[in-house]
Amino acid sequence: MKDDRTWQGVVPWIYGKIPAFRSRRFSRFLAELNPQAKEKIIDLGGEPEFWKKSTIELKVHCVNLDKLEFIQDGYLVRIKTSAGDCCDLADEKDSSYDIVFSNSVIEHVGDLQRQKLFARNALRLGQKLWIQTPAKYFPIEPHWFALFIHWFPRKYQYSLFRLFALRQRFAGVKLSKEEIKAQVDDVRLMTKRELKEMFPGCRIITERFFLFPKSYIVVKGGEN
Repeated sequence: MKDDRTWQGVVPWIYGKIPAFRSRRFSRFLAELNPQAKEKIIDLGGEPEFWKKSTIELKVHCVNLDKLEFIQDGYLVRIKTSAGDCCDLADEKDSSYDIVFSNSVIEHVGDLQRQKLFARNALRLGQKLWIQTPAKYFPIEPHWFALFIHWFPRKYQYSLFRLFALRQRFAGVKLSKEEIKAQVDDVRLMTKRELKEMFPGCRIITERFFLFPKSYIVVKGGEN
């Protein structure tokens, strides 16, 4: 959501406070899956900058709808970027990567059927898996900065967004009806049950914040 009008005001500052959570999650990823030097990783929907913190000489392929340009200098990780639909990477062979990684992407790919395609593709591509997504039943919707409105049916979320989503207020903008629809339609948060059904044979790690499930991580391989 960095490419919309709400990425201004105090919104970037708020997101700037999030890396502490992501750093802990990355440390857990290293501990759980223990990636080794030269292992091949595909990052579905990820950004090269995320991997700058790595102290392991990995090979990472970042796939996004549009190819991301970056400068390799300063990275121990060797990064390749390409354009592609993470729900349909037919050019990539089965089990062609050691690890399939994704951080907060599956909730943005579309409806339930598109999410199932994303899951099927992730399972196909790698021997190990690390897929993170925000939990639907956390009371704060993390993209909109809104309480509870993501628990309502989609048809009600558009009007509730206009009244209660704080992101547009923090950005100092008033979104049009079309922009609100785009924001709401861009996100479909998932339940633990849905993830279990989409990723059979995988573990689900629940990250909690004040006892509420904050996010889920689908893990295949590594330590139990």
